[in-house]
Amino acid sequence: MEHFFADGLLDASRTQCNAESCCCYNMMKLSGLLFMMTGETKYIEYTEKTLWNARLGSIGPEGGYTYFNPMGTGYYRLYSPAKPEDNPFWCCVGTGMEDFASFADKICYVEDRTLIITQWISSDMTLGDERYELRADHKKGKLSLSGTGGNVKLRIPAWIKNRDRILPEKSDYLDISFEKDRTFELDFDMEISLLSLPDEPAAKGFSYGPFVLCVPLGKDKWGITENAGIEVSAPAWKVVFGESYKGSITYGKTTRKVLDSEYLTLPKGETIESFSKGFRKYIIVKDDSLYLSGLSDCNGNELELPLIPYYLTGNMRYGIYWYFSSPNPGAKASVSPVTLNKKDT
Repeated sequence: MEHFFADGLLDASRTQCNAESCCCYNMMKLSGLLFMMTGETKYIEYTEKTLWNARLGSIGPEGGYTYFNPMGTGYYRLYSPAKPEDNPFWCCVGTGMEDFASFADKICYVEDRTLIITQWISSDMTLGDERYELRADHKKGKLSLSGTGGNVKLRIPAWIKNRDRILPEKSDYLDISFEKDRTFELDFDMEISLLSLPDEPAAKGFSYGPFVLCVPLGKDKWGITENAGIEVSAPAWKVVFGESYKGSITYGKTTRKVLDSEYLTLPKGETIESFSKGFRKYIIVKDDSLYLSGLSDCNGNELELPLIPYYLTGNMRYGIYWYFSSPNPGAKASVSPVTLNKKDT
């Protein structure tokens, strides 16, 4: 709801009214400036996560922009009208137009005639008389970089599974010299990573390479909205596997409820700690798709949940974070309904 709240309340703030689109964009602008000042790759990593997930997810499948990218499980994104004459022109529409026209300025930088490639985004680049072509295919795990001369520093992301075999020790970049026309090729595997939230140890999600993953949750009770500000609406209903909840929204305040269906039960003998260490054994590949398997729902039914990139869910409900609980009675995460209000902080 556009307001700051106490530090670290990432799980407690997950409703249909966060995160705001243009806040993500402005944080990317800030991160770019900090990278140019410090050279620290953590700012590029932030840009990468935000670019591939929040920003691409903000583009409507049929046009338009998002105001909120709901982090609450069981919600979905609403988009502004695609036709300019129907557009309310939120702040997120203005920053959206600027943002989507400036993706190219986040791919590479120049320092002392050296091209620094920070993002694995297929692109053509020119530096003086030197030309470069970068082609990155994340699905096939292949990258190629062609150059007509000069020196390039290619960032090797932390999500590369075989990163240690590619890079010198304690380095983030691979130095490539193009003394004459040549093509550098690299095969890579992306790593599955566990996402955690600081204020709730049981709330977990997953990413595959730079892509945040989520479980698609269909379109039940679709299109029923409530006003969340001037010409801004948000989904009224939260729906997770048939269980639903309709909260209330007023500007600066929204209610939050966790449904029983948001709990995934771990196998007998597994704890949150042991699951966090060995979570990859629960991710399986079937027909070139990823699934979360080996867990049960709150009623004891075995689950096999598809995991797809979050940015592709423009026309469906989704769930990024889930509460993983022990099979022991009463061992669920200590989560209860929360009301966030700007006056409280």
